[in-house]
Amino acid sequence: MIGFVALVGVAVAAALSLGRMIMGPTQHDRALALRSLAIKAALVSAALGVVLERPDYLDVALVFALGAVVVLVAIARVFRLRNLQAPLAIVEET
Repeated sequence: MIGFVALVGVAVAAALSLGRMIMGPTQHDRALALRSLAIKAALVSAALGVVLERPDYLDVALVFALGAVVVLVAIARVFRLRNLQAPLAIVEET
């Protein structure tokens, strides 16, 4: 029963994060909402693993959480450098 309540709570929080991702005023708000959704997906997977007594779902939850971190780092790099590629050489103009 408590697992079901946790699933409903996380689903409501995910719906709110989805709304923020769609209506976010800036790109940074949308990126944080995306990360929040990925973490909530990990929570849902972990809660399902507990409710259904399937420990495999906990591994999936770890993959979701690690994937969220990697995606957030990539998005932060795009926001900072405006691309994902490292510069080949720094050319000084004279």
